[in-house]
Amino acid sequence: MSLQLRDLQVVIASKNILPIFFIGILLGQALSAQEAVTEITPNPPSNAVGSNTLSSEPMKFSFRPTSRSHYQDAVLRLSLDKTRIDYGDYTISPINRISLSRATYTYANLITVLSYSKTPRISGEQIYIPIPIDFGLTGYRICMANSANKKRISKVSSLESLKEFSIVQGTNWPDVRPLKANGFRVLETLDLKNENLLKMTAAGRADIYCQSLSQYLEDYQEYKGNLDIEIVESFALYYPMPRFFYLNADKTKEAKRIELGLQRSIADGSLKQLWLSYFKVAFETAHLEQRHIFKLHNPDVDELNNSYEAYFIDPLDLTTAPSNSDHR
Repeated sequence: MSLQLRDLQVVIASKNILPIFFIGILLGQALSAQEAVTEITPNPPSNAVGSNTLSSEPMKFSFRPTSRSHYQDAVLRLSLDKTRIDYGDYTISPINRISLSRATYTYANLITVLSYSKTPRISGEQIYIPIPIDFGLTGYRICMANSANKKRISKVSSLESLKEFSIVQGTNWPDVRPLKANGFRVLETLDLKNENLLKMTAAGRADIYCQSLSQYLEDYQEYKGNLDIEIVESFALYYPMPRFFYLNADKTKEAKRIELGLQRSIADGSLKQLWLSYFKVAFETAHLEQRHIFKLHNPDVDELNNSYEAYFIDPLDLTTAPSNSDHR
């Protein structure tokens, strides 16, 4: 056992008869032993990764759940799980169904998902994470009409002839601007419930109602038994409409964490597998390969950095042999 300095001091104080040279030997041994202990003691473990350090408090988020937000919630949790080692734990708290503008001011740590638009649907300073969580699927629009209008619309062979039919959309929805910019007659309504827009279409007050490829099938299956509504199989519309996570502008650390988590989940294929588990049935049922795809210009994304396009997946590429590397 090594002799510590404090033990040696006791010996010197009580044993004055020790020879001087013996005391020197003992002092040397004790000092050497203490130095050895100092050298092998490891530094306290560091949890730092770059400039990020683990916090004892979990990173907190507020999320506004809806009947259609299951995928968004799953993507958020996936990205946060991928970054536990860098940032630590997290909590996600659901909030009441209030307007997005009010929620932005009420909940400082609010995170939401929106289609990019020059006219934001939320107030206040916001930042977005430039990775489209739906891989661009929202840009494909499947249209529905009542049985009489479907017969007329199914004969359409050109974009110009399609513009003769009216399309209903909610006021300030991100679809309104690209549809109007491409010459469509858009009927805007303040009633933003999908059920009521489908009722307008079924009653012939609007000729067609178009929904994203990620949403149309769920609504059709829910309301086809009660409404005169049918899917138009002859064509689909497409205009680029990336959907991003949005946060308050001062939540840069939270944004960096989510972006890192999304990048990792794309690299290991887990985000694509999650995406397929939610939407594969919808785009396979749509049979895009049998439709004429009318591609439209979306002026809202003209000035947007087009780096998001690298993450887009063309559903037509997945109708044969899906792979983990076909996003482009």
